[in-house]
Formats: sequence, C-alpha cells, structure tokens
Amino acid sequence: MNPISMARLSAVKALSVRVGKALNWSELEKICADVNAAFLADEISEKELEALCGYVVQRARAVSDRSQSLAETPYVTAGPSCDCCGSTVFRDSGSQAVCSVCHPDPLHRRAA
Repeated sequence: MNPISMARLSAVKALSVRVGKALNWSELEKICADVNAAFLADEISEKELEALCGYVVQRARAVSDRSQSLAETPYVTAGPSCDCCGSTVFRDSGSQAVCSVCHPDPLHRRAA
C-alpha cells in the first residue's frame, strides 16, 4: 500500500472511531466539520466521505434513540419514603419503583 493510501486509511479510521464514540449531536456536528475539512484538504476521497456521512447518520439515529429512551423513563416522586434513607424520590426500574438515592440510575451517574 502506498503512503497516500495509508494516510487516507488512517484519516478515515480516526474519523470513524470518533463517530462511534460520539454521545450527542454536538459531538457529531464537530466531527462533520472535521470530515468536511478532511475532504476539502484531499485527505479523504469522495467515496470515503460518503461512507463517513452514512456512518454519521446511523450514529445520529442511535444518539437520538438513546436520548429519547432516557426521556421516556423519568424520575417520579412517590408518596412513601425510603425505609433506608428517608428519600421520597423514586424512579421506575422496570417492574417496580426504587429509591433514587439508594439505587441511582446507572445512565444518569456522573463520572467521579
């Protein structure tokens, strides 16, 4: 493989990895700008551009589906309080309501 092909392959791979790791629309928007810049700088071909754009669309759907599913399972405030901590904030955990303090939702945890 010639050096130009290796450079193009490396650029496409790096952009693909970024697309796969994108967690929101803002990240995808930045990646799209970088994909466009790479194409204009002749770092990727038109065929590679089209493939990356298709992958961005696919990832955007996944990001959108994930955020929609999070919005569909909101936290609910229940009348009774938790026997362990006294909190009155519960969340739906499939078949039952569980205390949000004692059993935090792993999708809403913040990194330490």
